[in-house]
Amino acid sequence: TAEMIARVTGVDTIVFGHSHAPEESQVGGLKYINCGFWSPAYAEPECVHRIGGPTFVEIVCFDDGKPRKARLWKWPPQGEAPEPF
Repeated sequence: TAEMIARVTGVDTIVFGHSHAPEESQVGGLKYINCGFWSPAYAEPECVHRIGGPTFVEIVCFDDGKPRKARLWKWPPQGEAPEPF
């Protein structure tokens, strides 16, 4: 789906979400990012074992005409600052 959207729109980066599976990868010449989830996710309905940690996508815009850049980040447990995913 990401490759089809890129062909139709002419973009080189696609950001998807809501799958709860954070990912940053290359699909051919396309950069694919899935933002994962921000709220807690658990392995079972009783909410005992947390899956992963909060992730988010940062999109940086430049004033000098350079193309925007997107990157996936994660907050480590008890972390004070995010880290690259």
